[in-house]
Amino acid sequence: EPTSYRWRGRNDSTPYELNPKTLTSGLDDFPRASHPTSVERHLDLRCWMALASQAMAMIGKAIELPPERIAPYQATHAALSDMVMLDQLHWN
Repeated sequence: EPTSYRWRGRNDSTPYELNPKTLTSGLDDFPRASHPTSVERHLDLRCWMALASQAMAMIGKAIELPPERIAPYQATHAALSDMVMLDQLHWN
């Protein structure tokens, strides 16, 4: 999905942990499924990327970058702030 981030590095075959840890991204997301799959999505990172893209767009405006340089950040922020898509990816 273009507006989601997948977890990487979780060991789905470990018999020693009920909920295998993933801190390879530097961010921990809770709650996660107890058995890793390829459909897990990283909600914390999505939120941080929404905030970062908004900040980049605001900085671009403040330093008077041309609109075409700011547009990708604005588009990313708009996509990551879409609550309907958020519900579809993370709450269904």
